[in-house]
Amino acid sequence: MSSTAPSSTTSGVLTDAKAKAAKQDEAYFEKLTTAIFILITLLFPVIGGVCLSLGIGNIHNRRELAYTEKHHAARSKEYLDALAEFKKVAENKNICEENLERCNSTFVKDFTGFFFCCYLHGYERGVVEPDKSLDFYERVQKLRDRLISTKSYDAVQRNIRPYPQINLTNG
Repeated sequence: MSSTAPSSTTSGVLTDAKAKAAKQDEAYFEKLTTAIFILITLLFPVIGGVCLSLGIGNIHNRRELAYTEKHHAARSKEYLDALAEFKKVAENKNICEENLERCNSTFVKDFTGFFFCCYLHGYERGVVEPDKSLDFYERVQKLRDRLISTKSYDAVQRNIRPYPQINLTNG
């Protein structure tokens, strides 16, 4: 019987050790569960706050983007119109500078005689005096009178000589 007694005490000690270890494990898991619950209780609102902040920031950015796109189209059109107008003015400026450069050169001096002859020719033909108030037949009569009084009458008469029924003189 001596062999059975130590085994019962050994198994009792083992059971007590197992029970003690189980109680320690249970206490450890209870503390761990409490700590995890507290951690989750604190962590979820923090994560929720961060997500809410990022979400509100994204919504704000989208609203600003929509506002900017809406006003950008109008401003972009104004800019493109102004740019096109600027290009036209720049081209006109370049043309004027080229013409001014030509006028500052010897161009005017070289063609002064030509300009004067053109002016006299136009003056003789009546280009200087517009006949806007006269109708067609009155202008023709005025031109006829002017042709008779100038040297070009002879040149015109040479072309009309084959038609003797046309008389450009008074009478």
